[in-house]
Amino acid sequence: MPYLILRLLGTALGVLLRRPLRGAAQPDWSLRTEMTVAVLRQAMRYAAAHPQQWRQLESRRSQPIAVADQLERRAEQIGDMAAEWFEPHRLRQPQRVLLYLHGGAYLFGSVQGFRPFLSRLAVENGIRVLAVDYRLAPEHRFPAAQQDALAAYQWLLDQGHEPEQIIIAGDSAGGGLSCALLLQLKQLAEPQPRAALLFSPWVHPLATGGSMITNLDYDILEADWLRDAIRLSMGELDADHPLVAPVHADLRALAPMLIIGGEAEIFRDQIIRFAQHLRDAGGEVELELWPQMMHDFQILFPELPQSKSAMARVSQFLAQL
Repeated sequence: MPYLILRLLGTALGVLLRRPLRGAAQPDWSLRTEMTVAVLRQAMRYAAAHPQQWRQLESRRSQPIAVADQLERRAEQIGDMAAEWFEPHRLRQPQRVLLYLHGGAYLFGSVQGFRPFLSRLAVENGIRVLAVDYRLAPEHRFPAAQQDALAAYQWLLDQGHEPEQIIIAGDSAGGGLSCALLLQLKQLAEPQPRAALLFSPWVHPLATGGSMITNLDYDILEADWLRDAIRLSMGELDADHPLVAPVHADLRALAPMLIIGGEAEIFRDQIIRFAQHLRDAGGEVELELWPQMMHDFQILFPELPQSKSAMARVSQFLAQL
């Protein structure tokens, strides 16, 4: 752990020293934003190499929740899977529930780590949010996470929620997992939810070239450890499986989607390709790519004007459903 702290401090110092010589990495980035991106890049590299240790760190970390006095949080249990409700005091959509699948390259991430964002998502939209701690690799490989996502959705149905009352949402790997859930429902001839909301979805784990290279200096993610992560998750199975790489799936007859990403993230090209495949398949999809923004910007950088605008777009999308 001291090693990680020293690496993070060294990374921040490096940005501080280089910026006067090279200028900002992106025109609108403040020094704080640029340092945070660089530090998060190092942290994600460590998390991918040591997922169990990172999960322990995350479980001990307490993050402030700006809207804590505007909602109730309560634990839920779905079979063997832990979950948590985020219920705002002021419900604008009382019949609806948003099922959230967090990101983390299928290796790390948790409901606890996403509490500040999930709380904002619930309060700003007046909607109940149910987030689940699905099983993670390498202890639980494919298709454990996909099975858990399906189990959570089916549990909501068993609790009396109609499909048209449910919105599926997720970021990064959780965005890909949300797509996998929609595909599984189609395979089972089950009704689709009302809509899906994807933040920087990871939809093509083996993607190479293009923004995977050109945006490396601007993002918190790196292609090398992502490839290692998907191998840990898939084992000997094909990482182009449509439930992991939905860009290769039959995308006909899926729920309407809003996809939000950043022009500066390494997933940019695969997100654009996925959205185009959805349109080609007759799908209803809205794609919003925000200039100069990195992966998961609306989650990791809530103070940025672009993040606030993106969340306002989410509210508009949900209100129009």
